[in-house]
Amino acid sequence: ISYVIAIIRMGVIFALILNLTADKIGRRPMLLVTICGFALMTGITAGAMNVYWFTLVQCMAKMFIHTEYLLSNISILEEFDTGDRGWAVGAISSLCVMGSALCIIMYGPLGSYEYGWRVLYAIGVLPLVVLAFLRRNLPETRLFERKQAAENEDIHDVTNQTFIRRFLKPFRDLQGHYVLLIKSCVLLFVRGFCGFPAEFFMFKVLQERYGYSTLEVTAITIGGGALSIFAYVSAGKLSDRVGRRPVLSVIYALYFATLIAFYNSDGGAFTVISWVLFAASMFGLDVLNAALVSEIFPTLTRATATAVVVVVQVIGTVIGIVVEGAIYQKTRDHWRSTTLVSLPGFVCVGLVWLLPESAFSNLDDSEHPDGIQMEQRGI
Repeated sequence: ISYVIAIIRMGVIFALILNLTADKIGRRPMLLVTICGFALMTGITAGAMNVYWFTLVQCMAKMFIHTEYLLSNISILEEFDTGDRGWAVGAISSLCVMGSALCIIMYGPLGSYEYGWRVLYAIGVLPLVVLAFLRRNLPETRLFERKQAAENEDIHDVTNQTFIRRFLKPFRDLQGHYVLLIKSCVLLFVRGFCGFPAEFFMFKVLQERYGYSTLEVTAITIGGGALSIFAYVSAGKLSDRVGRRPVLSVIYALYFATLIAFYNSDGGAFTVISWVLFAASMFGLDVLNAALVSEIFPTLTRATATAVVVVVQVIGTVIGIVVEGAIYQKTRDHWRSTTLVSLPGFVCVGLVWLLPESAFSNLDDSEHPDGIQMEQRGI
């Protein structure tokens, strides 16, 4: 099953193409494409006849939903004012947790049936179709419209450029930001490599190592989900006040500390507490990483740069799972091998500070290579 999960996650790599398109034609049309594509793949998954069909379709679904996730966050960041962007991303992300919680609750009565998982996928198509219909009147972000209009005024030889050259322009526009891109990639690669194996086994550990029943795991998950909603909004709002980097570095430390504590606990109350804090910090990282990485790049390359960073993170998760599997062959203990893989993750606490602070910057400032850094020096 590890290989199936790894292949499905590699669908994020193809999301790079869709995000590249979003930097050319806009956020709105790609948000429509992705929600329709995800609805279609979800429906096809419900009728999957074998594991190969399931894996291929879910790989494509991952491409659409990850593009959807990235563009939704970017659209929010481009629409909200400085001081509210972190809170807004956190609030929207909390709704994702509610959706996941609803799915877990529905899985309770349906999961025991042979075709229960198919029913869940089929049910999931309905709200996606409604959402696609409602998005017909979704406006383009104001920031993207202004930057695209300004760029069109500056270009006089568009007709002389080949389609490929125009399509790849967001990559060329990243010149001058490569160092920033590399730093972001390193941070998210380490986060994926060191953290994903633990996230992959977090439910398996509760049941197989600590002996919790399915009902007990569901109860813990719902309780952890409730705290995660608070963590999403609180982390975003706090980072609007004191900055992305201080909050992010603290959450990284909490994330890896509670990860190790959970995988090496005794199965009692401390296990539940460490699991809940691990899950809450995991969600907090999602909010702040998304905000920080998206805010530090120019508008017309934002989706492309963010997608590149996320692709590197996914590659890190795949390599992390492979390395954990190799260590497991020696130790025959998933819990120990997962702990060993996670230990280097504490370097993320320092890597965060290699990136510029973006919480207090107008996103227009990032159109200039030194815009954010100049504002930092004025803080």
